Amino acid sequence: MEQAFKGFTPQTAEFFLGLSMNNNKAFFHSHKAGFQQFVQEPLMALARDLEPLMLSIDPELETRPVQGKALARLHRDTRFSKDKAPYRNHLWLVYRRPCEGNTQCLGFYFDISAFDVSWGMGMYAPYRMRMDEIRRNILAKPGDFSALVRHSSFTGRFVLEGEAYKRPVVNTGDPVLLDWCNRKCVAAVHEQPLDSLAFSPKLGCMVEADFKVLAPVYRLLRGMSPICIKN
Repeated sequence: MEQAFKGFTPQTAEFFLGLSMNNNKAFFHSHKAGFQQFVQEPLMALARDLEPLMLSIDPELETRPVQGKALARLHRDTRFSKDKAPYRNHLWLVYRRPCEGNTQCLGFYFDISAFDVSWGMGMYAPYRMRMDEIRRNILAKPGDFSALVRHSSFTGRFVLEGEAYKRPVVNTGDPVLLDWCNRKCVAAVHEQPLDSLAFSPKLGCMVEADFKVLAPVYRLLRGMSPICIKN
Protein backbone atom coordinates (compact mmCIF):
# COMPACT_ATOMS: atom_id res chain seq x y z
CA MET A 1 0.00 0.00 0.00
CA GLU A 2 1.33 3.44 -0.94
CA GLN A 3 2.33 5.62 2.00
CA ALA A 4 -0.17 8.45 2.55
CA PHE A 5 2.12 10.55 4.74
CA LYS A 6 4.50 12.71 2.70
CA GLY A 7 5.94 14.75 5.54
CA PHE A 8 5.29 18.06 7.23
CA THR A 9 6.59 21.37 5.86
CA PRO A 10 8.23 24.54 7.19
CA GLN A 11 4.74 26.07 7.04
CA THR A 12 3.72 23.62 9.78
CA ALA A 13 6.21 25.24 12.14
CA GLU A 14 5.21 28.71 10.95
CA PHE A 15 1.56 28.05 11.80
CA PHE A 16 2.35 26.93 15.36
CA LEU A 17 4.75 29.85 15.89
CA GLY A 18 2.14 32.30 14.69
CA LEU A 19 -0.53 30.74 16.86
CA SER A 20 1.74 30.88 19.91
CA MET A 21 2.14 34.63 19.44
CA ASN A 22 -1.49 35.26 18.42
CA ASN A 23 -3.57 32.72 20.27
CA ASN A 24 -6.96 34.09 19.36
CA LYS A 25 -9.91 33.32 17.10
CA ALA A 26 -9.10 36.08 14.62
CA PHE A 27 -5.65 34.67 13.89
CA PHE A 28 -6.89 31.10 13.65
CA HIS A 29 -9.74 31.88 11.29
CA SER A 30 -7.44 33.88 9.01
CA HIS A 31 -5.00 30.94 8.95
CA LYS A 32 -7.50 28.07 9.01
CA ALA A 33 -6.65 26.95 5.48
CA GLY A 34 -2.98 26.74 6.43
CA PHE A 35 -3.83 24.74 9.53
CA GLN A 36 -5.82 22.27 7.48
CA GLN A 37 -3.16 21.92 4.76
CA PHE A 38 0.04 21.95 6.79
CA VAL A 39 -1.02 20.44 10.13
CA GLN A 40 -4.29 18.56 10.01
CA GLU A 41 -3.94 16.81 6.64
CA PRO A 42 -0.41 15.45 7.26
CA LEU A 43 -1.44 14.19 10.70
CA MET A 44 -4.49 12.47 9.26
CA ALA A 45 -2.31 10.90 6.55
CA LEU A 46 0.11 9.61 9.19
CA ALA A 47 -2.83 8.22 11.15
CA ARG A 48 -4.12 6.37 8.08
CA ASP A 49 -0.70 4.80 7.55
CA LEU A 50 -0.44 3.73 11.20
CA GLU A 51 -3.98 2.39 11.59
CA PRO A 52 -3.34 -1.24 10.46
CA LEU A 53 -0.30 -1.53 12.72
CA MET A 54 -2.07 -0.11 15.74
CA LEU A 55 -5.00 -2.50 15.34
CA SER A 56 -2.59 -5.42 15.08
CA ILE A 57 -0.99 -4.33 18.36
CA ASP A 58 -4.31 -3.95 20.16
CA PRO A 59 -7.67 -4.32 18.35
CA GLU A 60 -9.34 -2.25 21.07
CA LEU A 61 -7.41 0.93 20.27
CA GLU A 62 -9.29 3.86 18.75
CA THR A 63 -7.60 4.41 15.38
CA ARG A 64 -10.04 6.41 13.26
CA PRO A 65 -8.01 9.24 11.65
CA VAL A 66 -10.45 12.05 12.47
CA GLN A 67 -10.64 14.82 15.07
CA GLY A 68 -11.84 13.63 18.44
CA LYS A 69 -10.78 10.06 17.72
CA ALA A 70 -7.11 9.32 16.90
CA LEU A 71 -6.53 13.00 16.10
CA ALA A 72 -6.73 15.50 18.96
CA ARG A 73 -8.62 18.76 18.61
CA LEU A 74 -6.75 22.04 18.36
CA HIS A 75 -9.37 23.81 20.46
CA ARG A 76 -8.72 23.73 24.20
CA ASP A 77 -11.37 23.13 26.85
CA THR A 78 -10.81 26.19 29.03
CA ARG A 79 -13.80 25.78 31.36
CA PHE A 80 -11.71 24.65 34.32
CA SER A 81 -8.39 26.28 33.41
CA LYS A 82 -6.90 29.62 34.41
CA ASP A 83 -5.28 29.72 30.98
CA LYS A 84 -8.05 30.86 28.62
CA ALA A 85 -6.02 30.64 25.39
CA PRO A 86 -8.48 28.99 22.98
CA TYR A 87 -5.98 26.89 21.01
CA ARG A 88 -3.16 24.48 21.71
CA ASN A 89 0.33 25.30 20.42
CA HIS A 90 0.89 21.67 19.44
CA LEU A 91 -1.22 18.79 18.18
CA TRP A 92 -1.06 15.03 18.47
CA LEU A 93 -2.29 11.61 17.49
CA VAL A 94 -3.26 9.32 20.34
CA TYR A 95 -4.05 5.61 20.28
CA ARG A 96 -5.96 4.55 23.38
CA ARG A 97 -8.90 2.39 24.27
CA PRO A 98 -12.14 4.43 24.09
CA CYS A 99 -13.29 3.04 27.44
CA GLU A 100 -10.33 4.73 29.15
CA GLY A 101 -10.24 8.45 29.79
CA ASN A 102 -7.21 10.50 28.79
CA THR A 103 -5.86 10.53 32.34
CA GLN A 104 -6.45 6.78 32.80
CA CYS A 105 -5.17 5.40 29.52
CA LEU A 106 -2.15 3.43 28.45
CA GLY A 107 -1.49 4.00 24.78
CA PHE A 108 0.65 5.39 21.96
CA TYR A 109 1.06 8.97 20.79
CA PHE A 110 2.70 11.23 18.21
CA ASP A 111 3.06 14.96 18.91
CA ILE A 112 4.17 17.93 16.80
CA SER A 113 4.88 21.55 17.71
CA ALA A 114 6.75 24.46 16.16
CA PHE A 115 10.07 23.14 17.39
CA ASP A 116 9.99 19.36 17.70
CA VAL A 117 8.23 16.07 17.20
CA SER A 118 7.94 13.31 19.74
CA TRP A 119 6.31 9.92 19.95
CA GLY A 120 6.12 6.99 22.27
CA MET A 121 4.02 4.79 24.49
CA GLY A 122 2.83 5.03 28.06
CA MET A 123 0.52 6.90 30.38
CA TYR A 124 -0.72 10.46 29.92
CA ALA A 125 -0.77 11.26 33.64
CA PRO A 126 -0.49 9.57 37.05
CA TYR A 127 -3.35 7.15 37.69
CA ARG A 128 -2.82 4.77 40.60
CA MET A 129 -5.05 1.92 39.42
CA ARG A 130 -3.43 1.80 35.96
CA MET A 131 0.08 2.01 37.40
CA ASP A 132 -0.72 -0.77 39.90
CA GLU A 133 -1.82 -2.94 36.95
CA ILE A 134 1.36 -2.11 35.02
CA ARG A 135 3.51 -2.89 38.05
CA ARG A 136 1.84 -6.28 38.55
CA ASN A 137 2.35 -7.21 34.91
CA ILE A 138 6.03 -6.22 34.97
CA LEU A 139 6.69 -8.22 38.12
CA ALA A 140 4.79 -11.21 36.73
CA LYS A 141 7.29 -11.51 33.84
CA PRO A 142 10.45 -9.74 35.01
CA GLY A 143 12.80 -11.62 32.69
CA ASP A 144 10.73 -10.97 29.57
CA PHE A 145 10.26 -7.32 30.45
CA SER A 146 13.93 -6.77 31.25
CA ALA A 147 14.95 -8.30 27.91
CA LEU A 148 12.61 -5.96 26.03
CA VAL A 149 13.64 -2.69 27.67
CA ARG A 150 17.34 -3.57 27.72
CA HIS A 151 17.44 -4.39 24.01
CA SER A 152 19.43 -1.94 21.91
CA SER A 153 16.39 -1.27 19.72
CA PHE A 154 14.69 0.14 22.82
CA THR A 155 17.54 1.81 24.69
CA GLY A 156 18.85 3.44 21.52
CA ARG A 157 15.55 5.18 20.83
CA PHE A 158 13.61 5.85 24.02
CA VAL A 159 13.97 7.50 27.40
CA LEU A 160 11.77 6.65 30.37
CA GLU A 161 9.67 9.50 31.74
CA GLY A 162 7.26 9.77 34.65
CA GLU A 163 7.32 11.19 38.18
CA ALA A 164 9.03 8.89 40.68
CA TYR A 165 7.66 8.12 44.13
CA LYS A 166 9.56 9.70 46.99
CA ARG A 167 9.34 6.35 48.79
CA PRO A 168 9.86 3.27 46.57
CA VAL A 169 6.89 0.95 46.13
CA VAL A 170 9.18 -1.95 45.20
CA ASN A 171 12.48 -2.12 47.09
CA THR A 172 14.41 -5.08 45.71
CA GLY A 173 15.12 -6.55 42.33
CA ASP A 174 16.49 -5.62 38.91
CA PRO A 175 17.37 -1.88 38.87
CA VAL A 176 15.73 -1.41 35.46
CA LEU A 177 12.46 -2.93 36.70
CA LEU A 178 12.66 -0.85 39.87
CA ASP A 179 12.99 2.28 37.76
CA TRP A 180 9.72 1.45 35.98
CA CYS A 181 7.86 0.18 39.04
CA ASN A 182 8.68 3.08 41.33
CA ARG A 183 7.01 5.77 39.26
CA LYS A 184 3.54 7.28 39.46
CA CYS A 185 3.26 6.93 35.69
CA VAL A 186 5.52 5.71 32.90
CA ALA A 187 6.16 6.65 29.28
CA ALA A 188 8.84 5.59 26.81
CA VAL A 189 9.50 8.69 24.71
CA HIS A 190 11.53 9.63 21.64
CA GLU A 191 11.96 13.34 20.82
CA GLN A 192 13.79 15.18 18.06
CA PRO A 193 13.78 18.60 16.37
CA LEU A 194 11.29 19.56 13.71
CA ASP A 195 13.85 19.50 10.91
CA SER A 196 14.36 18.18 7.39
CA LEU A 197 13.58 14.61 8.47
CA ALA A 198 10.10 15.70 9.56
CA PHE A 199 9.62 17.27 6.13
CA SER A 200 9.91 13.89 4.39
CA PRO A 201 8.03 10.56 4.32
CA LYS A 202 10.94 9.04 6.27
CA LEU A 203 9.42 10.40 9.48
CA GLY A 204 6.35 8.19 9.07
CA CYS A 205 8.53 5.14 8.47
CA MET A 206 10.54 5.93 11.58
CA VAL A 207 7.44 6.31 13.77
CA GLU A 208 6.03 3.03 12.48
CA ALA A 209 9.32 1.21 13.14
CA ASP A 210 9.50 2.59 16.67
CA PHE A 211 5.90 1.62 17.41
CA LYS A 212 6.79 -1.93 16.38
CA VAL A 213 9.61 -1.88 18.95
CA LEU A 214 7.20 -0.60 21.60
CA ALA A 215 4.44 -3.08 20.73
CA PRO A 216 5.67 -6.04 22.83
CA VAL A 217 6.38 -3.72 25.78
CA TYR A 218 2.85 -2.32 25.55
CA ARG A 219 1.30 -5.77 25.40
CA LEU A 220 3.31 -6.96 28.40
CA LEU A 221 2.27 -3.88 30.39
CA ARG A 222 -1.33 -4.72 29.47
CA GLY A 223 -0.97 -8.35 30.47
CA MET A 224 -1.66 -9.41 26.88
CA SER A 225 -0.11 -12.40 25.14
CA PRO A 226 3.01 -11.78 23.01
CA ILE A 227 2.69 -11.31 19.26
CA CYS A 228 5.17 -11.16 16.40
CA ILE A 229 4.96 -8.04 14.23
CA LYS A 230 6.97 -8.25 11.03
CA ASN A 231 9.20 -5.33 10.06
